[in-house]
Amino acid sequence: MAHDTITSDTTAYDHQQEAETIVREIIAVMTLRLSDAGKVFLPGALDQWRTDLLKHVKERLKHGTWEEDRQTVLAVAADMASIAILLAHKDDVDKDRVAAAFAAIKSHRRCLARGASEKVLGCWCDFCP
Repeated sequence: MAHDTITSDTTAYDHQQEAETIVREIIAVMTLRLSDAGKVFLPGALDQWRTDLLKHVKERLKHGTWEEDRQTVLAVAADMASIAILLAHKDDVDKDRVAAAFAAIKSHRRCLARGASEKVLGCWCDFCP
């Protein structure tokens, strides 16, 4: 029984570290896209979104691997940043514009496949609100 607890705790710790790395990578892609357009996220603009994303990435890691969906997720993240650029107030993107870009990206064409209502990438692709 103690071995199961240790294994479970180790797995949770591994998922936490991996999830944090994945979230940093997603945000780095988004930040680079904004920077290329001469824009920045305002301090705190991503805080709530990052917290929610981390929670859902940890959950997703219990059922799949990042490498399977990495390329598509990062492309969707870059597109979310492009939407944020379009919504930006002058040179910056605030929390409300992040939320609006996130709302728009949920119906991204890369996230839908097979059937009109079946999402192939699930939580990875729509970042699980």
